[in-house]
Amino acid sequence: MNRLIAAAKAFLLGEEGVSLVEYGLLLAFVALICVAAITAFGTAINNAFATFAGTI
Repeated sequence: MNRLIAAAKAFLLGEEGVSLVEYGLLLAFVALICVAAITAFGTAINNAFATFAGTI
């Protein structure tokens, strides 16, 4: 049990934990941008594909 606690402390106090949080925030930001883009352009893109499919 002491090894687990020591490993958790090392993870939280180490620089790797900070990098992990930064990458997590970056990933969340990219996901938010993707959702916003899909929401904004989703209907227009769907209509374009439907028109294209209708001509084929």
